[in-house]
Amino acid sequence: MMRSAHFASLVLYVAALVLMPQAAAANIRLMGDWTWSYSESDTTRLETDEKTQSENRRFRQLYRADLSRQVYPTLLVNGGVLFERSDLNSEVDGEDNDTTGELLRPYVDVELGNDLYTLAGGYRESETTRSGTGLETSKQFVEEYDARAEWQPVGLPGIEATYTRTLRNSDPETTDQESNIYRTTVDYAYRNYEFLYNYMRSDDEQKTEDTRTLTQTHNGRVRYSRGFFDNRLTLNARVQAERSTVEFSGTGERIVPTTSSGSSFYLLEDLTPSSNLPGEFTSDAGGTLSDVDLGGGGSGNLVSIGIAYAEEVEIDRLRVFFDSNLDDFFRDEIDRIENEWNWEIYISDDQLNWTSVPVAASDYDPIDNYFEIHFPRQQDIQYIKVVTSAVRRDPVTQDPLDSIPVSRIAGFFALAPDDADEIVSISRNLNFGVGWKMTDKTRVGYDLAYQDQEVDAFDIESRQMSNIFNINHLINQVFSTSARFLRNDRWRNGAHDLKSHQFTAQMTARWLETLRQSLTYSGERVDEDEGRSTSHAVFLRTNAELYRGWDVAFDQGYTWQDQAEQGKMESFFVRVSNSIVPHRRLNFIVDYSVRWTRQEESDNRQDQTGRVRAFWTPTDTLSFNGEYKIRDTDLETFSEWEFGAGWLPLRDGTLQLNLRYSEEGDSDDERLRSFSPSLNWALARNTDLTLTYTLGSDKDGVEEVDYQSFQANLRFYYD
Repeated sequence: MMRSAHFASLVLYVAALVLMPQAAAANIRLMGDWTWSYSESDTTRLETDEKTQSENRRFRQLYRADLSRQVYPTLLVNGGVLFERSDLNSEVDGEDNDTTGELLRPYVDVELGNDLYTLAGGYRESETTRSGTGLETSKQFVEEYDARAEWQPVGLPGIEATYTRTLRNSDPETTDQESNIYRTTVDYAYRNYEFLYNYMRSDDEQKTEDTRTLTQTHNGRVRYSRGFFDNRLTLNARVQAERSTVEFSGTGERIVPTTSSGSSFYLLEDLTPSSNLPGEFTSDAGGTLSDVDLGGGGSGNLVSIGIAYAEEVEIDRLRVFFDSNLDDFFRDEIDRIENEWNWEIYISDDQLNWTSVPVAASDYDPIDNYFEIHFPRQQDIQYIKVVTSAVRRDPVTQDPLDSIPVSRIAGFFALAPDDADEIVSISRNLNFGVGWKMTDKTRVGYDLAYQDQEVDAFDIESRQMSNIFNINHLINQVFSTSARFLRNDRWRNGAHDLKSHQFTAQMTARWLETLRQSLTYSGERVDEDEGRSTSHAVFLRTNAELYRGWDVAFDQGYTWQDQAEQGKMESFFVRVSNSIVPHRRLNFIVDYSVRWTRQEESDNRQDQTGRVRAFWTPTDTLSFNGEYKIRDTDLETFSEWEFGAGWLPLRDGTLQLNLRYSEEGDSDDERLRSFSPSLNWALARNTDLTLTYTLGSDKDGVEEVDYQSFQANLRFYYD
């Protein structure tokens, strides 16, 4: 009853704003989206020849209205509502099942401000309902209140304070959570200095699990940056300190983040998860992983998402967070098919050789929108990654899951029952850097990084210091060189338990405008309690434009290492990539790579991959594309075909016809085939129609599925 009153008040408030005669014209956005789909499939169990027939009919409708109005010159009001409903009828061997899902999400935001100050507040709620044949009607409720105040005087410290209150519960009651977050930020810039202070208080109560977590964090930072002698000499320094306390109460499980947050990395095609080449991973220090998408029906490619820690940590679970823009209806769909994803965990000391860790469980949390992957507790972890692939589903039921972008990944571990109820951690960071332009051709630099951390509950006291020297020298118009030396020392509880030296040198040659080469050597020696480990790598890259329209990249590399725990290993790889454009309407891409690996007490391995891709546009309205990809390892051979065609039959381009055929399979006789024509038609300036038909089959070691489906989507929008 309370939620209905809130919603009614919200609607009346927004309506009053719209009708106010003294207000300026409002910006109104409307959207309606209707999708009808049908599919049928025949499934055959290969061992028993048992057959199952199924049909699915779904009608999904979405309505959205948003209002933005400048009520007064300094007062802006935004409000709106979204409603979504999905009706699915499934028939399996003559037995009918109906499922209905509804989502209602109203919101209102108010902002009052000028150049000196800003006051803002908002309210939003979300109600998701699911019911169906043989199912108990379930509901998920989320209410969120937020407030923000900013004070930005010229030449004086700026202040920002925010408050967010979130209430989550369900019916039947499986979730009852209350969260209150307070943040205060003070920043001030004076000449070459920058001062920053942050305070955060988070009070999170899980009532159904009888757990309350109170977190308070103080963080202060001072930065200094200045150039001397016309910036031939630059100086940068930063001092940062943080104190964090976490207090637990109640009898539920107590989960805490790893003592170091680390930086994330990813690899969209991890061909051999147990071993990787130098430079394969894409680092993502900012913590956003939007290039990683676990939707789209699956392509057979394994995707790796990982964390590189600055120091070794203890961990027993990873959380993979999805994009927060996925609404509650989509989250409910993911929750319903969470077992479709297969998760694997790997750990490493060097980000090259990985050891598999058994996965104990994986659970999806639709409220906070993340997967939590559990595994046996691991000690002293430097690198960890989770490997999976985009989910593969029936063409109809995968509709809402075409895109599931990942936002971030984080590591956690559970406290033991006898651990302290309060955790106090203190960390201090010092960074100092100086750069000197000795001549117009030579630059040198030195960087010092120092960090210490104390965590009382775990008796952790660690210090880490890095010294980095680098030099860049331009020999002449053809040759340039660079070198980097790093020494890293770590102390734990007073013991100097790690010492490492890294050296990298590179020679770059620009022989011609169309020919460039670089030769890189890198080496590392690590001394720690387990013993001494060494690793070396030599990498030669050649980029050449052989003819106009023919570009080639040719890479060769050799690595050898002697690890204290894993023994000796060496590998050699060759990679060649061609981009050929014989005509402006024709384009080819040809890639091939092979790697040989030899390791003590292990079998020799050879992994190779190849790809051919072609694009042809014979006219401005007609295009063709095709791709063949093969991956061959000692364990399996995987191949993939894809062909497509596009045609614009109307001069204005409002009608587009497409054809697509794809086939993928491996040496274990698992194979997926799909043929799909589609039509996209802009019926009017604000109205689009999309029709898609799919015919295909999916065979694995257990069953074979033959299916066909049809989908029609009509979208209207007004802005």
